[in-house]
Amino acid sequence: MTDLSSLKINKDRSPAPSSPPILKYGLIAAAVIVVLALGLAAMNIFGGEVAVTTATATTMTPQGATAVGALTASGYVVPQRKAAIASKATGRLVWLGVKEGDQVKEGQEIARLEDADVRARLIQAQGNEASSRAKQFEAESNLSLSNLSFKRQRDLFDSGASAREVMDRAQTEQAVSKSRLESAKADLAAARAFVQVSRVEFDNTRIRAPFSGTILTKGADLGEVVSPTSGSATTKGAVVTLADMTSLEVEADVSEANIARVQVGQPCAVTLDAYPSVKFEGAVSAIVPTANRNKATVLTKVRFVKLDSRVLPEMSAKVSFLATPTEVQKTGVDTVPRLVVPLSALTTINGKRSVFKIDNARAKAVEVETGAGIGNFIEVKRGLEPSAIVVSPVPKGLSDGAKVSVQNSK
Repeated sequence: MTDLSSLKINKDRSPAPSSPPILKYGLIAAAVIVVLALGLAAMNIFGGEVAVTTATATTMTPQGATAVGALTASGYVVPQRKAAIASKATGRLVWLGVKEGDQVKEGQEIARLEDADVRARLIQAQGNEASSRAKQFEAESNLSLSNLSFKRQRDLFDSGASAREVMDRAQTEQAVSKSRLESAKADLAAARAFVQVSRVEFDNTRIRAPFSGTILTKGADLGEVVSPTSGSATTKGAVVTLADMTSLEVEADVSEANIARVQVGQPCAVTLDAYPSVKFEGAVSAIVPTANRNKATVLTKVRFVKLDSRVLPEMSAKVSFLATPTEVQKTGVDTVPRLVVPLSALTTINGKRSVFKIDNARAKAVEVETGAGIGNFIEVKRGLEPSAIVVSPVPKGLSDGAKVSVQNSK
């Protein structure tokens, strides 16, 4: 049995050496940093959103462009191909297959009128055509019999076995059969023409798109009577209005005093009142060869270099006519539009200049080639398209693929 009196605490034994305080706190700090890093990574990967502000990549001219490019004009966006589509016939609208904003192809059926009466006339015309075809076949058969009868009587007359009177009667019947056949052919041609007319009348109850485009407005509803020309309050004219959105141009009035500074092909910067911070690249497509006496202006058309879905018909626009290459050489002022982003949008990733582009609510790192600075902006020569949305300024710790929440845009 163990002697409990021998069990005692040795007070003379020295305590075990403890870790230095600096090492202890260092380990704690390292653990905190690791936890924070893991938390930031988890936030980026598993749904946490980083609040960012954004800016739009736009076109800009270098400083001093206003010295040459000060010529501006106001106007409106106008489709060069636009049609108010009406029916060729008068009738009640029973089907409308499109609405505002729909895309249609050339020849596509848009609407349909009541067609019971014209359908009945078409069926009647087709029946008359079949009857006329049968009569022509009968006349052809009768002519064949008349030809055989005349040949037989002529042979008998030549042999002296038949009288001339009988041969003459057979010859007359042959001539009558020929006339009846010609009449049957004429009746068949008339019947076929009537079928064609009836088919055209039937087709006129179908309203089709004359060209590919977008439906802008709707002018009639189901049950209303439409006609080629709206002559009364009870009838409608155009069923829909169609425009080719690829033909959008700005029609601007340039004063007569400045029209000499404008030429076809000249570069332009177009600003829409709906998007005042965005400049659309354009070029002069035509100068109408007549002046407006009342306003002392000349209508100038400016096409968009690149189509943009934000540009809509009848939007008000302001056009800045930029210097041509010849004017740049004369003045030494460069006014060629440049794609730019704010300087604050630039960052360095793996030693390369990059920006963060917003793509499906995530920050996508894009390598860019930059050019000269223009004020608080910098030119982007490659890697970014116009109107791209970029993060500006770039928050610390933002990584490629991080989910972002846009607070406001510049």
